[in-house]
Amino acid sequence: MLSIADEKWKLVKEKNGIAVYTRNSDNTKLKEFKATCILHNVDIHKLYILFEKSEYTPIWSHGVIRCDKLTPIDSATSVYRYIIDTPWPLKQRDVIQKQSIKWIELHQKFCHLASTVPDYLPVEKKYVRVKYGRVEWYFQKNTDGSIAVTYIFCTDPDAPVPNDMIAYFIIDTPIKILEKLSIFLSSKTYHDMVL
Repeated sequence: MLSIADEKWKLVKEKNGIAVYTRNSDNTKLKEFKATCILHNVDIHKLYILFEKSEYTPIWSHGVIRCDKLTPIDSATSVYRYIIDTPWPLKQRDVIQKQSIKWIELHQKFCHLASTVPDYLPVEKKYVRVKYGRVEWYFQKNTDGSIAVTYIFCTDPDAPVPNDMIAYFIIDTPIKILEKLSIFLSSKTYHDMVL
């Protein structure tokens, strides 16, 4: 018998070279999403450093208004706290994640993985704490120098969320994140950054 995790991804939207897929999740009532795209004219080593320094996330990610590094665990793993802006009438979310990043030189690729650690800090009343979440980013340099990106996300909002907002979050948000990342990676600000 197949588990939900073995379920195939279903394409739900394509826009500007970004494809979004969904499938059911074993861990949440919401579907998980996978978004893919190709980045051009981006140095994969500099991109790795950008993702290694998650405190830069509010600059390039849609919805993240703050990111604080809480504790380094080792050279590749740290705990971060994110504040996520949400549309009215929802309260802002805070997410505490243990994140790791791994570079594989032989294949010119890296992955950035994160999972929630909700009890790491006390909850502040002005936020809703995200209790379950998993984020996976995969970057692979292609033979033509472009970079294939795969972004997978699964969460449980742990609070009532209207259906139209769920659809926006699962389908439109990954497109906005990858569009904003792509625009940022082609900006003078990024090219002038000393990481």
